Amino acid sequence: MSGTTTVPEESDTEWTQEDTQELLAAMKTIAARQKHIKGTYLKALKHVDWKEVAFDPFTPEACKNKWGDILQKLQKIRTLAEILVEAEDVISNPLMNTKIHPDHPKRPTPPNAIFCEENWVSYHNKYPDIGRPTLFRRLANKYQALPDEEKAQYEKKFNLATVEYKKKKEEFKKQYESRPNKKRKKLSDDSTDQMQEEEQTEDAICMPPKPPFNGYNIFCKEQPMTGLPNTAYTSVWAQRWSNLTDRERERYTFRCKQMKREYAVKLNEYLKTFDQEEQQKILKANGIKTPKIHPDHPKRPIPPNAIFCEENWVRYHNMHQDISQRKLFRRLDNKYQALPDEEKAQYEEKFNLATVEYKKKKEEFKKQRESRPNKKRKKLSDDSTDQMQEEEQTEDAICMPPKPPFNGYNIFCKEQPMTGLPNTAYTSVWAQRWSNLTDRERERYTFRCKQMKREYAVKLNEYLKTFDQEEQQKILKANGIKTPKRDVKTKKVPKKIPGEPKKPINANIIFCKKQMVLFKETFPNSRERFAKANQMWRKLSYEDKNCFIQETLSRAQQESYRTSNPSDSEDEIFEDCNSEQEWKMFDFEEDEEEEEEDDENITFEMF
Repeated sequence: MSGTTTVPEESDTEWTQEDTQELLAAMKTIAARQKHIKGTYLKALKHVDWKEVAFDPFTPEACKNKWGDILQKLQKIRTLAEILVEAEDVISNPLMNTKIHPDHPKRPTPPNAIFCEENWVSYHNKYPDIGRPTLFRRLANKYQALPDEEKAQYEKKFNLATVEYKKKKEEFKKQYESRPNKKRKKLSDDSTDQMQEEEQTEDAICMPPKPPFNGYNIFCKEQPMTGLPNTAYTSVWAQRWSNLTDRERERYTFRCKQMKREYAVKLNEYLKTFDQEEQQKILKANGIKTPKIHPDHPKRPIPPNAIFCEENWVRYHNMHQDISQRKLFRRLDNKYQALPDEEKAQYEEKFNLATVEYKKKKEEFKKQRESRPNKKRKKLSDDSTDQMQEEEQTEDAICMPPKPPFNGYNIFCKEQPMTGLPNTAYTSVWAQRWSNLTDRERERYTFRCKQMKREYAVKLNEYLKTFDQEEQQKILKANGIKTPKRDVKTKKVPKKIPGEPKKPINANIIFCKKQMVLFKETFPNSRERFAKANQMWRKLSYEDKNCFIQETLSRAQQESYRTSNPSDSEDEIFEDCNSEQEWKMFDFEEDEEEEEEDDENITFEMF
């Protein structure tokens, strides 16, 4: 251990596995003494005395170099004790950290690489200053410039090497196929589904895969989504689905129904091979809900091959008791397929007779069901649910009219076909379709909504007339109906307090009145004059509008002064009106009074 004896050089001796293990054992004893040293592997390695580690016939330098070779195969970000434990495992099992088996045959080099290998030495001697990557690129470009005849030689070599590679690979598989591959690579979605189907239990080997829920699911699965983030999938699917025509959507829906029918047939054929208890277990394990069938509903006729199996089941079951039910059913089914056509015709005739009888019983069952009242109702669409609610209301609200939609957009949404779309995509699809409509089409929906509201108001008033006021309030409160506001004509005008000043005129009104006087000759109708003046008001700047706003404030001050200091003479009022603007206003009011017969209601917008 001290290393005082003379030893040969490192090149003369070779390291065996026993020598390497002895080296690690010596290093372990030193590492146990260094527990007081805190730090990483590099700090601990500095305190190692290689003279103590060295043993005959290796020098301390040889031991240090050997440890450096071992260290290249290990992870360094750990303590020395942990690395030594892994080093022992690597030495005992050299294939532990290798991804490819050492006996696995190497892939053949492609034609351009064969050309580069053959010409590498000559080109490297010719251009010693050029690096490997640039030299390889030049050779690859030279290969591409070769004629097809010369390229064919290298391709032939590649094909021969490929044939040999495949043979070696088959031999390698036969040699190591018994060993299970514990580490599996990450597979794609399709391959994982296939793996799951292969690794299912024996009871569910022939279990048919579940069909898609609707046509929209089939559409989504078939869409190419390469280059898109996972978060954008749903919105892209919804957008593409909305761009399809109704006919294209119906095709997906039809495909889905067809797949569901095929699934139901395959599932029934599979379940027939088991008794009822096992059937229930299989259905429960796979989360399949059986459709509820009425107890009086006639059973479907058994197909010809199943009739043959039933007739011969007892005899074959007694002969082959060790065979499972499923395998026995398969054997009988194969025997039926091997029967001549004459014998098959007998079973087909039995099936046809049973089918005719089944149809008769089904018609009788339908007639009985139609005569009985249907107490349990299925889940209906939005329109039918509204009808159900009307029929199932209390006696106090039997003739209560249904509430109309809130606006035209609600009518539009109810009329849209949304088959095959998920519930989460409804709002976005409705909004997209509504935005694609023209203004005229939207106005039609708005007009329909207003018409429905008028009809609802008439029917509601007729219904409420049959009750007194207290009951009316109860009905309105129970149904969450707010009483309609009174008409403007019937609204009581509040009484004015004597001496109360008038409300000051708006700046917009002052401007419009002045402009309407100027437009009197060009626009005979007062509404047209006001529309033109109002349009001009909108285009004014804030500074121009501010002049008229100041005028309203002065008028308010004048009104407050007149109310506080009343006068009997009208001359004083006219003396205050010195400006030409106010005289024009006064004359305008007289002209407007003459035109009140034509246009009684002129409303001024506030801006």
